[in-house]
Amino acid sequence: MSSSRGIFTLNNVNIRTAANLWDTASDVWVNYGKTRQFNLLSGQASTTTGYFGGGGGPVSGNVYAGPGTNTLHAIDFTNDTVSAASKTPLIYTKYALGSSSNSDYGWFGGGRSQSSVERIDYSNDTSTPSARGSLTAIAAFVSGTGNANYGWFGSRSQSPGFNYSYIDRIDYSNDTATASSRADSIHGVSGNRGSSDGQDYGWFVGGGGFNTPRRTFVERLDFANDTSAPSPRGNINVSRGKDFAISGNASYAWFGGGYGSLSSVERIDYSSDTAAASPKGPLVRGADRQTAVGNSSYGWFDSGRSSNSGISRIDYSNDTATATPRGTVQKWGWAAGVSSAGFGFPQASPSVSPNVPEVSYRITDVGYFGGAAPIYGGTSVWRYSFAQDTIPVSTRTYLSQNKVVPAATGNDSYAWFGGGSRPAAPPLTYSSVDRIDYSNDTAATSPRGSLAFENMTRATGNRNYGWFFVSTNVARIDYGNDTATATTRGNLSIPRADACIGNLNFAYLSVGSPTTIDRIEYSNDTATATPRGNMFYPWNDGLGSVGNANYGWIGGGYQYPFGSRSHVQRIDYSNDTATASPRGGMSDSKRRVAGTGNANYGWFGGGYGPGNSRIDRIDYSNDTVAALLRIPGPLSGLSSQGMDACSASENGLT
Repeated sequence: MSSSRGIFTLNNVNIRTAANLWDTASDVWVNYGKTRQFNLLSGQASTTTGYFGGGGGPVSGNVYAGPGTNTLHAIDFTNDTVSAASKTPLIYTKYALGSSSNSDYGWFGGGRSQSSVERIDYSNDTSTPSARGSLTAIAAFVSGTGNANYGWFGSRSQSPGFNYSYIDRIDYSNDTATASSRADSIHGVSGNRGSSDGQDYGWFVGGGGFNTPRRTFVERLDFANDTSAPSPRGNINVSRGKDFAISGNASYAWFGGGYGSLSSVERIDYSSDTAAASPKGPLVRGADRQTAVGNSSYGWFDSGRSSNSGISRIDYSNDTATATPRGTVQKWGWAAGVSSAGFGFPQASPSVSPNVPEVSYRITDVGYFGGAAPIYGGTSVWRYSFAQDTIPVSTRTYLSQNKVVPAATGNDSYAWFGGGSRPAAPPLTYSSVDRIDYSNDTAATSPRGSLAFENMTRATGNRNYGWFFVSTNVARIDYGNDTATATTRGNLSIPRADACIGNLNFAYLSVGSPTTIDRIEYSNDTATATPRGNMFYPWNDGLGSVGNANYGWIGGGYQYPFGSRSHVQRIDYSNDTATASPRGGMSDSKRRVAGTGNANYGWFGGGYGPGNSRIDRIDYSNDTVAALLRIPGPLSGLSSQGMDACSASENGLT
């Protein structure tokens, strides 16, 4: 028998273990926390996403009252019936900006009172955009076009008096330099709200403003001869002002909407561009100050300055039909759109998925906090390293809807976030469920089936099922069939579920006031939950919970009229008719706190109170001492009340 000492050694087990040389499965099979969609042949990032960046602020009359916004939203082309996801914001706050793109990056340039340019990386769109160079002048009502190597931005100078029309060129290989001035537009591109892109030419379309004629011209810029003025081509049929949007592929460009809340759409044929544009089917609704993104098959148009946030999708293969309604994007008008998939850019096909580690964490070494943000609810999902728990959380992906107090549970491979509410006007409640794939946690969450009820929820589960709770209601998700609506199970003994924890066999919930504890037996979950012991501390609002196979720890909460609490108490699953025992407290008082952990430690994060952005750690083997403060700084800068959290190593999963 071989005496080699390696992972696949043939030594006897007793010899290996005695020498402390036995390797576990996790030493052999390392599952990284991120897999990027990347084409090894062409080096292109995934082409399934479009981005809406910047835009206006509140409208007063015909002008925006504020400096604009720096928001960035992403629409998943493969799952476009859900709300666009919030991404890391742009650096600069502005509206009436322009954009250009190639297969790897998107550039946003100019805008009201701005000459700045910034860039987003399509293969790493959770990172902060990077500042690049600038345009040659402060510019407003900018439009962009480009090819694989350069981006052309056409506009009018904002200083001294909107009276100088020009075209700038950004060299993508040297994009920290100031753009170079190219030819001027013969018609003047002032007010142009979009241009269509080919790989040899760019088309600038329409334009005009409040005090200038709303034009119908089309000009074509020859990329290979961009110091010469663009040449006149055929016109569009409808005066759209500076307020319309354009999407396109390698052969055509579609433009829709415009001044006066138009819904009409026209199409330019690149191969016959001296002819007038041809009318096509309308958008779902009329709008102005719109933005569009697209790929080779479809174009997605937002609702601009309209009070409606709905998205219209044009099917290029059936473009005489009315566009179809899809999801929503929460933003104001006069934004800019980019995608690596539009206007004939080479596509990454066939796509392959090599394992590209961002950080080599095992799945069981991390926890996920999701939802919650000030006032309106939130979409962010953050990953937290248990092994390196003084390092701040990293933003991974986004829930499909803005909401607070969604509930989270998971198994060894996935996490499910379900339910929740939005307390802001108009108040909304949700029954939707999103699933996160631990092995690819920067990908968009996958909408699954819904709960049988909606509102702020609590949840726990085992390897096969997840149980969600609202008032006395209980619904169960079958992980193996999670696109179906969750099934209704037995009820709780009294209304409300304030904290929820469990192991692989039972779920425990603190319910009602005074705070009793209910237990659900998973193997008999159609029966009404049975009352067990009581809580030691009678707090009953916004409790957080963590646990392993043997115990559950419940922390924080609210005591009327004294406010948030920092206390922690423990349930012994083997003696669950006894009153929960007091343990050490958290570092600060808070409620609506989230908790998750592994077999040895529990982490409480976020909450409402002085410590709302902190993460505390409980040492299960020494839980009578105060929890140790790990992260004193904020969770991604957000006031993080109303989150929930889970991991692949809590509740006895490891």
